[in-house]
Order: sequence, then structure tokens, then C-alpha cells
Amino acid sequence: MITVPTADLPGLLSDAAHFIPTDKDDDEGRSIHLQWDGSMLHASATDTIRSAISSWHPADDPDTDVQDALGVELGGADDPWHVVLGIDDVAHLLTTAKPIKNLEYVPLILDYAGGVLSVKRAKQARVPGFSIAYDGRPYPFADLRLTMVDALGRVEAVKEIWFNGPLMASFAKARQRGHAAKWTFAGPDRPAVVEIGERFVGAILPVRNGSGE
Repeated sequence: MITVPTADLPGLLSDAAHFIPTDKDDDEGRSIHLQWDGSMLHASATDTIRSAISSWHPADDPDTDVQDALGVELGGADDPWHVVLGIDDVAHLLTTAKPIKNLEYVPLILDYAGGVLSVKRAKQARVPGFSIAYDGRPYPFADLRLTMVDALGRVEAVKEIWFNGPLMASFAKARQRGHAAKWTFAGPDRPAVVEIGERFVGAILPVRNGSGE
């Protein structure tokens, strides 16, 4: 069981949701991988051209004073786990756990067992409670962090590089938590990596000169 502020779980899922395939028949691809690695929670998605990982750490905002005021300790002692959620379940969770203004830090409880992710919030004044369980999808999901690390390890100066403009626009929708965006290029035919703030990293493949493909 891990505890996360209400605003952060929908924030992670929303950041990643912009990078799923647009083809509605791609049932397997239209998924988000939610992973607890023992210390951080990550949401990732890819359409094979773009990839994104949005992360949360218990030490992130809200700060310690706010956490103490909530009377809860964020994070948890869970062993690592991961679950693949279909986009319909993600959309339902985003609606159900939508943060309430000035109450964004009310805690959510995430519990994973037997392929099922349970999400709970206790009822409080002005905050509706809920308890929902989502079955994980039986699809494999590559660890996108390996793609990012590989690209960052292959930094290469480039004179020019082409990208699909509308696909690049997805990165502008990610929350900026910390410093401005930083781009790292690994050559004209390898993924370029963008780090936005301190908790988002994504990648996008270049296209052939001006082709858009």
C-alpha cells in the first residue's frame, strides 16, 4: 500500500496519456504503465514514435509541513510492482479522482495485489470518498527508462534534425515541475530526449528530411 496526494496520481496519468497511440483500434498500445519501484511512482506511455515517463517521489510537494498537517506519511513500504491500465480505466480514474481546488493534497491509497490495482480515498468534508478496483491488462510493457538512458548515453552534435510538429506539441502538455525543458540529441536517426522539470522525461524519433514520417 502506498499513499499519494490526490493531485499527483491524475497528474502522472494525464502527463502520460498524451503519448498513447491515436489509433483507437490499437487496444494494446492505448495503455499506461503504472509502476512503483520501491521509492517512486512512474506513469509511462508510448506510441512507438514518442515516449513519456512522468514520476512522483514522496519528498516532492507538498512539503513536509503540509504532509504533517494531513496526518499521513506519503509513499509506502511496498515491494516494487507494476500494472498496465487501459485508457478507458485511466479516463475513469481521472474523472473519479479529479482534484478539488485547495484540497489537492488529500491522500489517495493505492494497493496492488494479484494483478488488481485498488484506489481509495476516505470521505472527508468537501471531499467525496471512493474505492475502485482496476484489473491490470495482460499486455507486456517495455521499460521506457532503458530507451531514455540509451539515448542520453549517445549524445551527438547535429547540424539539423527534423521532427513531426504536431507530435512534438504533446510535450508542451506535460506539467513543468522545476526547471525549463532540456533537449538532448543522439544523432539524426536516434530518439531525442526531452527533460521537462524534475520529474518528466520523454523521447521522440526524428523523421526523414521534411517528410513528416
